[in-house]
Amino acid sequence: MLGYVYPDRIVFNRTRERRILELSSLKDYSVEIIKFYAGADEKFFLAAIEQGVKGLIVEGVGLGNVNEPFYRGIRKAREKGLEVVITSRCSYGRVVPKYGYPGGGLSLENLGVIFGGHLSSPKARLLLMMGLSKELAHEELQDLFVYFTI
Repeated sequence: MLGYVYPDRIVFNRTRERRILELSSLKDYSVEIIKFYAGADEKFFLAAIEQGVKGLIVEGVGLGNVNEPFYRGIRKAREKGLEVVITSRCSYGRVVPKYGYPGGGLSLENLGVIFGGHLSSPKARLLLMMGLSKELAHEELQDLFVYFTI
């Protein structure tokens, strides 16, 4: 496959461009992965907030969607200043803000959640850790994920 056609862009599987993130040192920022599943609630978000993590990777389903209790947990994390990146457990494709219900991608976008593109949760975790190590602002983190996932 050469790539995918999405409503907002065309994404090619391979490019000749080499993407480099200069990093002199990696600070040990705590970034956790929370995986969505049927019937999941917000308890893992509350625990992460209590433990003082700096960022969360939320692995949703499909285009990057979760249920309403997970949405509430994400909202609480964002209110506390945590950076949240949404990924998908699907093997192929990328997360896209399409659905507007509480937990759908559009509602997550409105909370300031960063979309992890086609990155797996572990890869998105490393990229978020690197961005936090460079002390990037929220908008710069969003740009970083766009740069590495186009």
